[in-house]
Amino acid sequence: MRIRKSESGSAASAALLALLQVIMVVVTVYIFAAKLYSPPAPITDIGRAVDEQYSLTLWVTAVVFVLSQLGLAYAVWRFRDHGQRAHFSRGNNTMEFVWTTATIILFLGLGILGSSISAIPAPTENSVGSIPSRLARPRAIRWASIRMIRQGKTISSCLRSPFR
Repeated sequence: MRIRKSESGSAASAALLALLQVIMVVVTVYIFAAKLYSPPAPITDIGRAVDEQYSLTLWVTAVVFVLSQLGLAYAVWRFRDHGQRAHFSRGNNTMEFVWTTATIILFLGLGILGSSISAIPAPTENSVGSIPSRLARPRAIRWASIRMIRQGKTISSCLRSPFR
């Protein structure tokens, strides 16, 4: 068994951890940049608006993710163990205030930008005519409507919420 000197640092483990962090960031960025998991094509104007908001949110969070993970990898490498004594730190209140405020601004900004999408009225039974019926209604509603038509009921009379 080898005894480690108290003055020796951990450059190899810090380098390995920082390198692993950078590799994970590169792989994650590649997966999203290559659009390996892209959403299906929208069939309505509302769908296009939702996809644009989703894309904007994804890009903003991707930038924050990359910067924070690369900053973490840098901190792991920069502040690795050099054999010195550890010292206690209470943190930096100014930096904590800055990044908390920036997070609030980002979330509120994305929420305000996306609020115009929720203001668009949902399609009604009359406006669904331009959309193929197999795409306009989810599968559960289609099966329910087939059952209701056989029973002589209308779709709108059966879709009332029991909680109203």
